[in-house]
Amino acid sequence: MRTTERTNKRITIEVTKNEIDKKGFDTLWDEIREIYICELYEVESIEGPDDENKIVIITLKLKKK
Repeated sequence: MRTTERTNKRITIEVTKNEIDKKGFDTLWDEIREIYICELYEVESIEGPDDENKIVIITLKLKKK
């Protein structure tokens, strides 16, 4: 799991299918939410994995106050 983009309004995280298979999505999601808490960030999109690169891309955006 790695953060590929971090701006003051958006966070993009890449997770490989192998990581999901090894740890489970729920465990990885808990790790993400420990860093990017749901009170501040909401899910904008979750994409993948596709057959070619087997990466899931999770995009979070800053909640409006």
